[in-house]
Amino acid sequence: MRYTLIAILLAGCNTTIDTEAYPLEIVKCTHPDSRYEAVVDVSVDDDQKWDEVRFNITQGENDWETSLWEPDETTPTWDTRMQLYELNCLEDYTHEFFYVD
Repeated sequence: MRYTLIAILLAGCNTTIDTEAYPLEIVKCTHPDSRYEAVVDVSVDDDQKWDEVRFNITQGENDWETSLWEPDETTPTWDTRMQLYELNCLEDYTHEFFYVD
């Protein structure tokens, strides 16, 4: 009975995990030097060739936008580093990526 119950429970589980979800977007916000200056490291891994990848981060009335560095032939990673005054990593903020063909 116990083995039948376990088999039924396992049969109902969806164990498929999508590990190939692209683009893989990473945003890391830290305060390494001062609580008044944030360092935002941004990277995007994607197999698709883009003309440009842009990043926008917003907190309160403050809004910052930049282009990411284009990858070289050996790696599909777009990235950039921003040093921002007035951004507090410990407070809520929003970010968005824009992909240009």
